[in-house]
Amino acid sequence: MHPQADHLRIVIAIPSYRRAESLARCLDSISALTGPFEDRDICVLVVDNDAQTQEALQVVERMAAGFRFALIGLLVETRGISQVRNAVLDHGFHNQGADFIAMVDDDQWLESDWLAQMMAVQASHQVDVVGCRVVADFMGAAPSSLHGHPIYRLSSPQTGRIARLEGTCGILIKNPKGLPHETLRFDTSFSLTGGGDTDFFLHLERQGGKAAFCAEAIAHECYPADRQTVAWVRLRCERLGMTDTILRLRHATRAKAYSGIALRIILAMGKGTIYTTVYAWYPLKREIGISSFYRVKGRLRALTGRLFEMYR
Repeated sequence: MHPQADHLRIVIAIPSYRRAESLARCLDSISALTGPFEDRDICVLVVDNDAQTQEALQVVERMAAGFRFALIGLLVETRGISQVRNAVLDHGFHNQGADFIAMVDDDQWLESDWLAQMMAVQASHQVDVVGCRVVADFMGAAPSSLHGHPIYRLSSPQTGRIARLEGTCGILIKNPKGLPHETLRFDTSFSLTGGGDTDFFLHLERQGGKAAFCAEAIAHECYPADRQTVAWVRLRCERLGMTDTILRLRHATRAKAYSGIALRIILAMGKGTIYTTVYAWYPLKREIGISSFYRVKGRLRALTGRLFEMYR
């Protein structure tokens, strides 16, 4: 465990947008966390990005009085996940003076030893950011063509040092006291398209930031019925192809970026053709093949500047 866990200030932050029920479930799991820390050393911050209904702030108001930890709400009126994540960093590190920020999504719930496991890996590997294992929880039954689709299976490396993280769905960030303030920011140009989390970790890596993965810390991501449809999966794959291409164009040399993008388009087209013909009678494999075509569609969107905002 962390050698000075009882002296650390930890902010657990939850960006939220119109998910009152799942936010309450997430907060319940946070309230049940176990580990070598005092309740007074943890603050839970909910950042509501819905200026109209402010459902998340209503949940905070309803639960705050009897909540185990200090529970506060913050409204970010400008729509966009990057703005919300930046507000988390500003409030957690600068207003609260936190040593660590743990950031989870409002559609997740955490196993009871999640924070203790994350803190232990951070201490043992002395890194700036730690990621966790994310497990899909399906709310109801998905169509047979989606059972086992890779879009629902996030990569889970073994515990230890890694080059970089890819997403913010369950992370622990150390206060970057040795890095300039402007380094630790989420680019607002990704606010409505997605991809800002990967961009953030790429910048952190270039500044010398170190990352680790904790396979023992488990966060469950809940998929409601509207995210278990063929239409949602295809749109998600299109978005991933688009943002991956944007990131390659931004972070690689021109020659390397375009050659890498071309190779991925060729491979995806080949995979899509094989899976939709040879495996045409197998619903899952056929859908994986179609998903490959949608990733290509997303890449072409990025190359031609026809971006779409999945998170508006």
